[in-house]
Amino acid sequence: MLTVHHLNNSRSQRVLWLLEELGVPYDIVRYQRQPDMRAPAELRAGLLVRVSVYAPSQAGEIWLPVTAVLLKEGGRRIVYVESEPGKFVPREIEVTDERGGRVRVLKGLQPGERAVMRGALLVDREAEQLL
Repeated sequence: MLTVHHLNNSRSQRVLWLLEELGVPYDIVRYQRQPDMRAPAELRAGLLVRVSVYAPSQAGEIWLPVTAVLLKEGGRRIVYVESEPGKFVPREIEVTDERGGRVRVLKGLQPGERAVMRGALLVDREAEQLL
C-alpha cells in the first residue's frame, strides 16, 4: 500500500490525481499549512522522495529479471532458453525499460518459452557480467 503525505495547496495534488486515474490504492496523511502559508515542520524543505508508478503490462509483453540476462562480448544480451527438458541453449534478445530489477524483452523470446531466471552465470561461465 502506498502512503501519500499531502500538504494542502501543493503539488502532491497531482500525485493524488494520478493514483485515482490509475486506480492504485493508497493511504493519505494530510498536513495543513501554517497561517503564514508555510508548511509544517514535518515537511521541511530539502526532503527528497523517489516515486515509481508502474502500469499493468500490455498483453504479450515479456518481462525478465535482470539476473536472467547475460552480457556477452560486443554488448550482446543473452538468455538461456530450454530447448528440451533439461537442455538450455543461448538466445540473443533485445531488451529495454529496466524497472525494479526487471527488463522488458522486445525481441528474441516468445510467450511460453522457458528461460533460466537465476544462476545463468552457472550455465555460461564465459559471460562477462550480468546486465
